[in-house]
Amino acid sequence: MIDGFIKAAALSIEVSAAQPDKNKAAMLDAIGQAAKEGAKIIALPEFCVTGATAGDAMKQRLLLDAVRRVIGEIAEYSAEIDALIVFGAPVEAAGRLYNAAVMVNAGDVIGIVPKYALSPEESRWFSPAPEKMFGLGDRDLVGDESPIPVSANLLARFEERPDIAVGVFFDEDWDGAAALHEAGASLLIDLCAKPAIAGSCERNKTLLKAASLTNGCAIVRAAAGPGESVTDCVYDGQNMIAVNGELLAAAPILSGEAACAVFDLEPSIPAGNDRPEAEEEDSVEFYLDDPIVNIDDLISRQPFLPAEMSRKEDSLREILAIQSTALIRRMKKIWAKRAVIGISGGLDSTLALIAAVEGFKKEGWDLKNILAVTMPCFGTSTRTFMNACDMARCFGVTLREIHIGKAVIQHLNDIGHDPEVRNAAYENAQARERTQVLMDLANDVNGIVVGTGDLSELALGWATYNGDHMSMYGVNAGIPKTVIRELVTWYASSLEDEALKNALLDVVATPVSPELLPAKDGQIAQKTEDLVGPYELHDFFIYHALGSGFMPDKILRMAKAAFGTAYTEEELIKWLRNFYDRFFKQQFKRSCMPDGPQAGPISLSPRGSLKLPSDTNGSLWTEYIDNLKN
Repeated sequence: MIDGFIKAAALSIEVSAAQPDKNKAAMLDAIGQAAKEGAKIIALPEFCVTGATAGDAMKQRLLLDAVRRVIGEIAEYSAEIDALIVFGAPVEAAGRLYNAAVMVNAGDVIGIVPKYALSPEESRWFSPAPEKMFGLGDRDLVGDESPIPVSANLLARFEERPDIAVGVFFDEDWDGAAALHEAGASLLIDLCAKPAIAGSCERNKTLLKAASLTNGCAIVRAAAGPGESVTDCVYDGQNMIAVNGELLAAAPILSGEAACAVFDLEPSIPAGNDRPEAEEEDSVEFYLDDPIVNIDDLISRQPFLPAEMSRKEDSLREILAIQSTALIRRMKKIWAKRAVIGISGGLDSTLALIAAVEGFKKEGWDLKNILAVTMPCFGTSTRTFMNACDMARCFGVTLREIHIGKAVIQHLNDIGHDPEVRNAAYENAQARERTQVLMDLANDVNGIVVGTGDLSELALGWATYNGDHMSMYGVNAGIPKTVIRELVTWYASSLEDEALKNALLDVVATPVSPELLPAKDGQIAQKTEDLVGPYELHDFFIYHALGSGFMPDKILRMAKAAFGTAYTEEELIKWLRNFYDRFFKQQFKRSCMPDGPQAGPISLSPRGSLKLPSDTNGSLWTEYIDNLKN
């Protein structure tokens, strides 16, 4: 579990009511199979040692003695299994009987978690969990010579990563789940025995996803299944695993099938001042001999979007709606009559134009009040210029063509710069001239300059300060480059206008470029990704470094898993270092970035989302990455 990845399994068994030995055999078979498949956290349902339907037999001495013996035998078996195993059983302690979860690991019972919120029927047999933790001696339960901790708030911490903790609750006690997460649990196990009723399948899924999202954690639900007695009901057997609102695995209701999934616990670890003081916790340690899991098929190359096509399309639709809604709201607020957009024939300006068009359509505004301004200069290629013009004409917006070459030459002469010296001043003069044109034009027509810079460019500082870096409202500020490419492709696929569709798809196929160096035979002379690195890598780094705060070496290992042989390790390290180096050095551009809507999980706005001094030194990160090469 070096990087926080772990495989969990939720299991049901064919229960025989009041038959602990038969149930033990079924449990050991299920546990052994899950362990063979690599599960490191194995959960079985509430009461699986006796069956939830054992009724008054649970107070019989003969049954309780058998339960005690079976718990010890399962603990002994755990010495052969490299996992933390949690299962439900009635447990006697300090003269009381508890409905409890038993934690076993490496041959020992390491903890007992009594149920706190009892139903009226359960109160017939059981006492609620005690308010304070106490130790259960060896004479009371087979286990280690040292007392076994008993507490409803007990957390099991992984020995090598004590920041990763497991908590147990019962029967969808969501308040108890929230308390455990607040106490430091990043993985919660829900042991339950609930009857199946019509409609409960979707209800169970919805509740589990909502609870995992609300608490920002992983939840494993191990449910008693139809193997229980059916005297009065059928238990749902719906084993499930949800992580941060995503349902990773779900058995069909009434099937009792196992639910298994590999997931990352690090994003669920309470951070900063959310973590409790160690001395306030009830906790035990568990040990895994080989915690490493294979993540090669787990990590997405495109973490900003869901993999499932229907959900991806929903996300893209929502992003565009956020952009267009935000732009229209800002225009109404400042009484702007026109949207002024500098269009280059590149991805970013194309999406800004699409957002403006969609917003105007929704409001019933005249599309002619969108001014699409193309400003050819030294680096403008024939391809991008034609695409910009074709899009504007097809959308029906007002196209303005303003050549800025003479103005830029005049400016370079004014400051005494030789136009043959193609340095930063030469390139940036073009970007700043374009921004001046747009700003002055917007003032002239009572409009607003719609910014086109995206999240990826902001993270890398790949923008000319007070050039394309500046606008009156940046609609793309919360969207990474890879998502913009997906968005424009998706939008184009929905169009009936073949000319517009073809223009948009050609924009997608065009190499990303600032086009600030003279074109060669009408072709693009600069390719951004040759200079700063592949955007698919940088967006991957942005998501995991800024969104999750992962260590650079973990991000490197995840990138290897996600991209396979597409990049060598040397290339991954090179571009990862470049990302951190540029990110910290270019904060001064983000410190004064224009307003713009957050459209995804990450925002770089200095007005709350990213608090970072402009002169922060990133050498701690770059030196760490340099050491990865050794």
